[in-house]
Amino acid sequence: MSLISHFQQIRDYRTQPIYPLWVILVLVVMGTMSGCYGYRPLAAFVQRHQAVLLQHQDFVSLVSAFSVERGEVVAVSSLRNGHTSELRVVETLLTQLDLTDTCISLDALHTKKNSGHHRG
Repeated sequence: MSLISHFQQIRDYRTQPIYPLWVILVLVVMGTMSGCYGYRPLAAFVQRHQAVLLQHQDFVSLVSAFSVERGEVVAVSSLRNGHTSELRVVETLLTQLDLTDTCISLDALHTKKNSGHHRG
């Protein structure tokens, strides 16, 4: 599940929001990652970038395969929002890894009803 998907699940208690809460949270994370700490620096960051970011909600996410046994990420693939589904990226990643005798743990987002796929 992407960060945006998580943010979209957070209940918004504001009474008259101008923008969806998830958009505000994404802007705060991006501002913080850009070194803007505190209300004023974050407000300045949003003011500088808000228009462009709201026009282009095409975010890039990373899908990774983590080996518990090795304690490291063994494969990474990118996903552009709106261009493909995370499920397809995961399926491609698993195919490329060519896993056998392996236990795979995914969240519910990566499943689909009656997919007909079973790897033994």
